[in-house]
Amino acid sequence: MNATMTQEMPAFANTAVEQRKQTAGRAQQMPLSFLHGGQLGRVVKVRGKGELRQHLRNLGFVEHAAVSVVSEHGGDVIVQIKGTQLALNRSVALNITVEV
Repeated sequence: MNATMTQEMPAFANTAVEQRKQTAGRAQQMPLSFLHGGQLGRVVKVRGKGELRQHLRNLGFVEHAAVSVVSEHGGDVIVQIKGTQLALNRSVALNITVEV
């Protein structure tokens, strides 16, 4: 006779597993200045005062736009967006939230 033993997991373990499943498929969001050379992202949000935000939108930093980091150093980045390479200092790049 073959007996099967079952062991119930504590309730907190099921909750942790469910949380991991829910976040596993989600993209991680972070400021553009956190990306490293070669990383790709998608623009989620552009923050900042009116003129800065409008200038970044005019440069192509609009929601869902693909952006790749060509190089970075200390938070300053050179990015490629919509076929154009742009250099952004850290303070400006911190205003652009991307998902990776």
